[in-house]
Amino acid sequence: MNKKLNILSGIIIFTGIFLQPSSIVAKPQPVNIDKQLPSYSGIVQQYVLNTKGEIDGLILKEGMEIIIPSHLSAVLAYSIHPNDKVIVYGVKEADAPLVEALLIENQTNGKKVIIDLENKKKKINYVKIEDEVRMVLHGSRGEIEGALLNDGTIIRLLPSQFHQFGELIHQGESLFIEGSKIESVLGQVIEVKKLGTSKNKLKSVPVTPFFYGQ
Repeated sequence: MNKKLNILSGIIIFTGIFLQPSSIVAKPQPVNIDKQLPSYSGIVQQYVLNTKGEIDGLILKEGMEIIIPSHLSAVLAYSIHPNDKVIVYGVKEADAPLVEALLIENQTNGKKVIIDLENKKKKINYVKIEDEVRMVLHGSRGEIEGALLNDGTIIRLLPSQFHQFGELIHQGESLFIEGSKIESVLGQVIEVKKLGTSKNKLKSVPVTPFFYGQ
């Protein structure tokens, strides 16, 4: 019996030597926003819109104003509606009923809107791409206003610029494009700066103010 106890004790000591806390690697746990921040409950009275017609906030019937990045406008409109009961997790101004939201939980329909802490604005990058036109895009009067590329990106030109570049925009045409690419939850669009059928045939797109009716 004593021999068995000695063997067992040896195993325990041996195991303890090689399983010190410093040798155990813990897996990182996901951050649980709703347990780390103060919460504010209320009923949505209405959306707050910016000058582009995008939602960049909420007003609660209890008088609280909620700030949300406008690039989440479509997500917010889908997930949260007037008269919905919500819980908002975020950072409140000390002397005002104003909260910068990091998470909004809709108790009426169960949907959540999570604000990306590292990307609170639209991503804007200058890009150089080559792709094929899937479809030509038009305005309400039938004028060409841009194109949809094969990868789903939309390119935009002012109607006043198409006297110079309109002949390049055809379905199936391969284009080389340089410009400012904006990415958001709604998709991606390029404001064209240079355009051509190849890299060697690029032409700069002039910046020309355009007003409807002129």
